[in-house]
Amino acid sequence: MTSVRLVVPLLAVLATGSVLGRPGTARGADCLTSYDVGVSPNSLAVGDFNGDWHPDVVATNRFGPHTLGHQVWIMLGAGGGAFAGATAYDAGDGPASVAVGDLNGDGHLDLAVVNSAASHGPTPTLETVSVLLGMGTGGFGAAVPYSVGVNTYPDTVALGDFNGDRRLDLVVTLSSNKAAVLLGTGNGRFGAATTYVFAGSQVGSVVVGDVNGDGHLDLIAPDYGDNAVSVLLGSGTGDFAGSIVLPTGTDPVSLALNDFNEDGYADLVVANSADNTISVLLGTGGGHFNSASAYPVRTKPASVAVGDFDGDSHVDVAVANSFDGTVSVLLGTGNGRFGAEHAYAVGGAPVDVAAADFDSDGRSDLAVANLRDSTVSALLTVTTCVEATPRLCVGDCHNDSAVTVDELLALVNIALGSASLTACPAAAAWVDRSAYPEISVSRMVKAVNNALYGCAFCAPGTCRMSGDGICETPTGPVGNACCWCGYDGWCAFHCICASPDTPIATPIGEVPISSLRVGDLVYSTTPFGIVAVPVRQVSRQAVRSHHVVRLGLATGAVLEISAGHPTADGRTLGELRVGDKLGDTEIMSVQVVPYTHDYTYDILPASESGVYFAGGVPIGSTLKPR
Repeated sequence: MTSVRLVVPLLAVLATGSVLGRPGTARGADCLTSYDVGVSPNSLAVGDFNGDWHPDVVATNRFGPHTLGHQVWIMLGAGGGAFAGATAYDAGDGPASVAVGDLNGDGHLDLAVVNSAASHGPTPTLETVSVLLGMGTGGFGAAVPYSVGVNTYPDTVALGDFNGDRRLDLVVTLSSNKAAVLLGTGNGRFGAATTYVFAGSQVGSVVVGDVNGDGHLDLIAPDYGDNAVSVLLGSGTGDFAGSIVLPTGTDPVSLALNDFNEDGYADLVVANSADNTISVLLGTGGGHFNSASAYPVRTKPASVAVGDFDGDSHVDVAVANSFDGTVSVLLGTGNGRFGAEHAYAVGGAPVDVAAADFDSDGRSDLAVANLRDSTVSALLTVTTCVEATPRLCVGDCHNDSAVTVDELLALVNIALGSASLTACPAAAAWVDRSAYPEISVSRMVKAVNNALYGCAFCAPGTCRMSGDGICETPTGPVGNACCWCGYDGWCAFHCICASPDTPIATPIGEVPISSLRVGDLVYSTTPFGIVAVPVRQVSRQAVRSHHVVRLGLATGAVLEISAGHPTADGRTLGELRVGDKLGDTEIMSVQVVPYTHDYTYDILPASESGVYFAGGVPIGSTLKPR
């Protein structure tokens, strides 16, 4: 059974900063849909399991009878933020945590699942992590268990290439402060577990990332026994030696890794269950972090995720609050700071949250595991279920659907610094969002055009391509046909260049560019060599009547990218000819072909160069830091 609630749009709250309901109460969200997934879901992961470019969700059921509880449930995305009914697969006894990745190198996503219900005591049974190989159709093969010892009480699982062989490995946290690492062979099988000890006394979930910038993946875990984050430093050979301990709030239980101040260094956000806060620790390089900054959320935060929920290209934070049935969203400013939390009602006892763009609108949405309701909730930031896009008119200071000369003068004074935003009361809804909101030149141009031609209240799917006052469907000449209609009625972006299946080099192997999200690790060129860095920005834009360059490389790889896309050495793809070199690889064929996909993609790594590797060759990014 699927239940649907349509209430106040989430995007309207994010865009206007308006408060819904009484102060201090949870706020509604647009198109909150709940899906039945067995009994007591407690862990989530997201991936495209059937190759249709719609994100899917997998949830574990740790508790309940075997017929409902000891399984993983797959919810296949149907597009537009909707999901098909969930399908269950046996994973083992008491599946407690799930991670997603291509474990056998066949291009299909697989599952790794920790099982927590082994027998303990004088006659214990083996504790295991199960591997379910994906078929590429949304289905999975039988679970294959791998031992992580006896009486080890496994808790969570994560994936990464710990020994640099481009094959995914597994890490499983064990009681009380240990981690078991199983190195992958590349065919979906794994070697015997090797156990490592964290410096902390009681670790919970584990996250994989490079916290000290040496190009090797480390293990990062919240340590609720010592109110800290504990880090095991990776050597790049599959071993872990050396520790970092970072103080947090009280009883940290979940964390996420990203670049919150856009300086190229890994930062941390941690959910603290006892003092109802999140801690943000900004990295300064070399494994060093500033002292934690605390931000209040709701009661008993249990899980934290990151994404871009308001479309400003800055990383935001979402927190599942297990005691009051809400998710808190804190919007990032791009400088490492976050605004006050907005809380949205979900289900009973939300214990895990994951972020992904489920409705393909360029903004992150949320999936939430509700332990008490036995459901997974999908919480969308933008949807066509109701009119979700607020009618915002750039330059209209008084919300009367017109822009006057006096209002334009007020904007000029704000831009010059001789007046504050209070001179234009409605400006907070459409100024350039940053730590220091400002009236930019582009906003002034839109305001002038709105004064000349009227406010740009265009029909859904149409917007102003220029300042002529005409609302039109995004179309145009070859190479300039991409546009996303922004909330202010204007064309916001143009073509972002790469086809969705463009293979991007990451620590877990090559993955399609369309599957990358902010915070994922990709290889980039830095002054220290080629290292894995977080993705700072991602973009996915609709395209019509577009042509691209199809490059055949000597390695056998084929790339389809727009002609104007930059190479790593300052050329464009359209300049390349047969026999030229792209990186160290010779170009064997060059064709200009019609583009057959609906969207183009690009990413911006958090490195000074902005270079990433597509099909094994270095290319630049069309995106700029914001």
